[in-house]
Amino acid sequence: MITNEDILEWQAESIKDAIGNCIELNNTFLDRYCNKEFQDLVIDIPENDREFVLSGIDIDHHWNCFPPSGDWQHIWIDISEIEFQFEGDPKEIFEDLEDLYIDGDLAYLYTGYGLSLNYDITQLLESIKDYKENYQ
Repeated sequence: MITNEDILEWQAESIKDAIGNCIELNNTFLDRYCNKEFQDLVIDIPENDREFVLSGIDIDHHWNCFPPSGDWQHIWIDISEIEFQFEGDPKEIFEDLEDLYIDGDLAYLYTGYGLSLNYDITQLLESIKDYKENYQ
């Protein structure tokens, strides 16, 4: 059976995979979704090379139960709900229907106040250093 935690984890992994790929890491994205520390680290890297520099770096994620405060997360994406498509009887698919809104073959899960992502800073600094030494 699928748990709500499964849905949250799958969505987080999907977003982490999309950063720099489907989600373009242009300067507008940096300004809107990234903290100053992260912006300062990657701003000098050409936009088309940012995904390369970030690939393979460990990313911690956290679904926010409260509005995020401060500037501690490298990236914050405002996702308040996840839409999950399924086939069959929801009672046989989902472990806990209480937190889901079911509409036909779609399940909706409220997530709170978005997804916070933090890159492993040691790995990030090493990747940036390697990029600047070998590719610029």
